[in-house]
Amino acid sequence: MASGHIRKRGNSYLLTVEAGKDSSGKRKRIYRTVRTKKEALRLKHEMIVELERGTYVEPQKVSVGEYLEFWLEGKKPNLAARTYESYEMIIRKHLAPTLGKAELDKLQPMAIEGYKNEKLAKLSNRTVQYHLAVLSQALSQAVKLQLIYRNPVEAIEKPRVPKKRAEFLTPEQTDMLLQAAKEEREYQATFFALHTGMRLWEVLGLQWDFVDLEEKIVHVRCQLQVVENKVKLMDILKTDSSYRSISISQPVVDMLKGLSRLSEYVFCIPKGHYAGKPFDPTNFDNRFTGICEGANLKGVTFHTLRHTHASLLLAAGVPLNVVQERLGHERASTTLDIYAQVLPGSQEKSADMFAEILDGRQNGDKNPVAGKTDE
Repeated sequence: MASGHIRKRGNSYLLTVEAGKDSSGKRKRIYRTVRTKKEALRLKHEMIVELERGTYVEPQKVSVGEYLEFWLEGKKPNLAARTYESYEMIIRKHLAPTLGKAELDKLQPMAIEGYKNEKLAKLSNRTVQYHLAVLSQALSQAVKLQLIYRNPVEAIEKPRVPKKRAEFLTPEQTDMLLQAAKEEREYQATFFALHTGMRLWEVLGLQWDFVDLEEKIVHVRCQLQVVENKVKLMDILKTDSSYRSISISQPVVDMLKGLSRLSEYVFCIPKGHYAGKPFDPTNFDNRFTGICEGANLKGVTFHTLRHTHASLLLAAGVPLNVVQERLGHERASTTLDIYAQVLPGSQEKSADMFAEILDGRQNGDKNPVAGKTDE
């Protein structure tokens, strides 16, 4: 009859199960290391039951490289094409060549620390942080699958990455850009992006079926992606919150009404042999950069239009949660982290407001905030 015992070892628990004897008559033991005593008790019970029923199967040894390929294939249906390609590149070009031969259940934090230090000598802190994030995501799934009992990436100190400041155009620079693009085929998409804050891939993937001119709303449901050098329409967006509905102004409605409906795409190649076909996002972005340089707007990218949309709205006093919804950010904190610098008076305003509250109480107003609201 199978039996087992549990022994605490450092911050983990060692489970030893007596599994009878092998073909040569030697005692056979199975060892497992887990994080908690509760988990050890559960595993002990499961293993003993399976051994007595004859259904126990010894886990196969899996290498880190084999597991990462397995994990990547499972993630593919739920990832945007560009995200999948970046994961694939990180795994096959970086993680697998360095860590891939190690057995998954024996991968130690020290090996990952060595990987981090090796990559920091060649790559930026932000890039290495992204590598570790991909590895951590994969190993967290391995924990859920009970292939390992802890995620060794959690023990690693992540490289420090300074916050990126969002670069945006002033209203005057925006006028310069629109004037420079006026006669170019990229003008309408540029105008639209400034007024909606949508990403390049979302703008170029917008279809007429998702535009309601009467209600003045566009629905973001898909995007263009370049996959294996081919332009494809994908219905997988960056995050769940990227699926959103955005109100549009009358000038945007008027601009859209003036477009010829050459195909299902709102913004498409206007004439020639490829008329009606979607723009290639890479070519569009390159042409847009040329327009900006011609207007003496150095360092401006199409994504700058998104930053400009959000920054000007926040500076005008539009509530943070409204801007968050328009951009499709999952959390308001993300929006605030990126655009906090466009609210330079917030600290001063909060200090003055607090002083007013205290001053009101000292003058006999028990609820100065409510009093202000009632006015």
